[in-house]
Amino acid sequence: DQSTNSDFIKKIVKVTWNEKDGKWAYTIDKEFLNSLGVKGTFDADFFVEVQRIFSGEVENTFVNVVNSQGMEAKVVTHTPQQPAPEEPRKPQPQPQPSLPNTGEASSVFGSVGIGILSMLALFGLKRKKEVE
Repeated sequence: DQSTNSDFIKKIVKVTWNEKDGKWAYTIDKEFLNSLGVKGTFDADFFVEVQRIFSGEVENTFVNVVNSQGMEAKVVTHTPQQPAPEEPRKPQPQPQPSLPNTGEASSVFGSVGIGILSMLALFGLKRKKEVE
């Protein structure tokens, strides 16, 4: 079966890549074409499989040459951009409950208050002694 025999296909079809022009080309062996005995046109189907590595619009141009006649065919394809994965949301830090401020921090007012009370107590004792 010639349609599935890759060795047979490799013998009659030559595929080339022109890097300068960015084009693929294929040629069919002339002896094979002549051996078919076909008068008129001859139809051949070729498929080039490629992997798209970027998103966007790509124009593919195929040039078929049969009996030294070139025929150009263009196919424009568009590959959509892959959606970016969403970043997982970071949980918002919850404020930690805290106890009310009860004055544990040192304050000058406490010391001043104790000093005033001490002085009043001393005056009160001194007065009491004078009265006696």
